[in-house]
Amino acid sequence: MKKLTIIFCLMLLITGAKSNSNKVESYVIVGDETYFCDEIHVGPSSFRILTPDGDKMKISTAIIDAYSLRGALYEKLPVVNKNLDTTGWAYMQFISSRNGYKMYRYCSSCTQYDPFTGTIAPSNPIYRYYIFKNGRFITFTDDHNVKSLLSRFGVKLMS
Repeated sequence: MKKLTIIFCLMLLITGAKSNSNKVESYVIVGDETYFCDEIHVGPSSFRILTPDGDKMKISTAIIDAYSLRGALYEKLPVVNKNLDTTGWAYMQFISSRNGYKMYRYCSSCTQYDPFTGTIAPSNPIYRYYIFKNGRFITFTDDHNVKSLLSRFGVKLMS
């Protein structure tokens, strides 16, 4: 009976350790500060986060440099148009890196924010892939070079 109890307790500990190890860390980076979060709600003007301590915080999107949500990393980077002019800043999803170059994905038609539901609901999202090196813009994909650039980074385009 004592052995059964010990085995049962060990199994509970192992299962608990496995469930905690599968939890994906979410965080928000503001300057030199990193805030780990149990929940992140991204809004158009602010982020609402819930810390592991149970504290609720509201942080302006203007001061957030990067965040991680459900295993995906998003960094604030310049949006460059076809004339190579910076048209603004947006959070781009980090996709891959190679030889010091980093590839990010940006949805160029995902700005249809519905204030009533709090969701962004594009009818047909269009994704562009931007390449940066040391935080400086290098190039972006268009319809002609998207497959070759993605293959250089080992990324497969899902159709």
